[in-house]
Amino acid sequence: MSQAVVEAVFIPLVAGLDITTGDGKKLIDETLSTIKSQPGCSAIYYGRQLEHPDVLQFLIGKSASPRRWSGRISTNSHGAIEWESLQHHKDFQERPIYGPFVEKLTPALAGEVSIHHLEIQTKAPQDFTAAASAPVTECITLYFEPSHPNEAFQSNYDQFVELGLKLGKEVKGIAGGWSVEEHKHANLGAKEGEEGPAKVFGSFVGWPSVQAHMEFRSAEFFPEIVSKVRDGPKGRTVHHVAFQKF
Repeated sequence: MSQAVVEAVFIPLVAGLDITTGDGKKLIDETLSTIKSQPGCSAIYYGRQLEHPDVLQFLIGKSASPRRWSGRISTNSHGAIEWESLQHHKDFQERPIYGPFVEKLTPALAGEVSIHHLEIQTKAPQDFTAAASAPVTECITLYFEPSHPNEAFQSNYDQFVELGLKLGKEVKGIAGGWSVEEHKHANLGAKEGEEGPAKVFGSFVGWPSVQAHMEFRSAEFFPEIVSKVRDGPKGRTVHHVAFQKF
């Protein structure tokens, strides 16, 4: 198995902010350029969530870092940043450039930036790239009780991937992994209305379009495939992003 560390960044943008032209585009381009120039950053994918356009998402690939953020960001953007290691990301956060980098982005934010790191396990290194490079990427977040055994779900997920690639003729790639950080979820609180500790598994599925995903969901074989990832999670979110590689 191959492993990559992917930083998933969720950025809530000020409502209506245009990041395709003018100052908005300049700000995002400079932000991505600063990240891409850091040692250990191997790839960046970015795009707005199709269901929530005010949330920008980054997916950052790395060879392997705990997170730290001082600033606020809106919920209309999503991205992924791939690092060679978590330590490379931590080193970036310790550099003098990091404080001004965060401050420059802050005026564009409508809320707090959410960051977590996923240890992506794949049979081939290109699996995550194929999923993130597809015209549309389905982003799945599953929430588990902290005591849930990783191995039990991983076995089911491996079957999900195998069946998805075999039967989903339009699937471009599937990759997923466990989050390094602990999370919280409303379904896991000790009392109603309270959030409780949770661990997270994130998965990415590449599609030619959202419509292709919806047609897959209506296929006769879909219940067999999705059953593999419904045993264990206490909560889930799903959205789509048309990522661009920076």
